[in-house]
Amino acid sequence: MYAASQIRELICQHAEHIADTDIAARTIDLLMGDPRNVGIGLREAIVQQIRLAVGVDVSLETVQRIFDALAARFRLESRLQTVWNDGGGLTALADQYPWPAHPVPDLNPRHDLHFTGPGLHALLTEALPAHAPEIIVEIGAWLGGSTRLIAETSAAQIICVDTWLGSEEHQAGRAWRERDPNRADLMTRLFDQFVVNSFDLQDRVIPMRTTSVYALHHLRALDIIPDLIILDGAHDAYSVACELDLCRHFFPQAHVIVDDYAPGQIWLRGLVSSVNKFAREHHQQIIVAEDTACLLASW
Repeated sequence: MYAASQIRELICQHAEHIADTDIAARTIDLLMGDPRNVGIGLREAIVQQIRLAVGVDVSLETVQRIFDALAARFRLESRLQTVWNDGGGLTALADQYPWPAHPVPDLNPRHDLHFTGPGLHALLTEALPAHAPEIIVEIGAWLGGSTRLIAETSAAQIICVDTWLGSEEHQAGRAWRERDPNRADLMTRLFDQFVVNSFDLQDRVIPMRTTSVYALHHLRALDIIPDLIILDGAHDAYSVACELDLCRHFFPQAHVIVDDYAPGQIWLRGLVSSVNKFAREHHQQIIVAEDTACLLASW
């Protein structure tokens, strides 16, 4: 234990609020071991616990000084410091894209309408536990089936990007409505159903209700750097090519999973051709799983 006088000096004369930074340090160790505390969740938990340890009326500036002192004195691991430093961007993003206060009352959770295919399932269940990405961007969340799989398979902060208007093949007059007429009403309530299905994940998920192009620019502006990006939104050649180019331009260190990479499907030829062209031009290895999804750049 450090003497109270040493602690007072360490955190720049805020002694009236300080009991002992060892308390905060031990609390942070416990928080780091809780798999529920990731991303902005961990940052908020640390702020709360430091304030409980040293005084609830401590300013955020003082909390920052205490954390910096703890990081220096106890040599907190780099993962925690990265999460803390990145928390500002994630916090700003969460403020800009908040969850509804409550799910709509007239919908029940439905898990029979997901499109998480075997290839995406295989890549996620194998790659996520092995490589522990901290921030995952999922472009194309639909009703949250793959979002839940990501949450169950990793401790990552998940940023879901979707207009919740459906892709080109879901629009009026397209074959999807003819093939699945019972789902026509779903198209007007995609976001509501996503919220109902995923409301228990709101501490882990930020729902960005916007286009993929805008979202990728926005994330870069906030200095939010994902470890993994999942492309499962549009399926036409132009959209997929644009998303791949932006991912490489803004987040060159991120690995990319492309769902629906199925060369045997006629309606997916545009997606497949864009992925193949991108991989060829940028010397990326394509790892195909179950003939339905692929990973660019092997871990």
